[in-house]
Amino acid sequence: MSPAEVAAAVTIREALGTRALDVDPTIIDYIVDVLKDETFDFGWKGAGAFEALGELLVGSGCVDDAEEAQKVDVLLLLPFSSFLLLQ
Repeated sequence: MSPAEVAAAVTIREALGTRALDVDPTIIDYIVDVLKDETFDFGWKGAGAFEALGELLVGSGCVDDAEEAQKVDVLLLLPFSSFLLLQ
């Protein structure tokens, strides 16, 4: 696992808390792949992340609803925000 994959996996687990343990690992792997993609556009306040991952987060049981998905998407954005500002 590359450092980017490790960072993304840790970020997901921090954002989801104990629910990450109950989610199919394939879902977590997909989210890691999205986050480590250097061309992925998180968008303003995580709007791009919500568009890409929101329904998946709700449908997989990672979160209860779209509002919680938006909050998680912002949490996923935070560790990457300093990198994005430098680009």
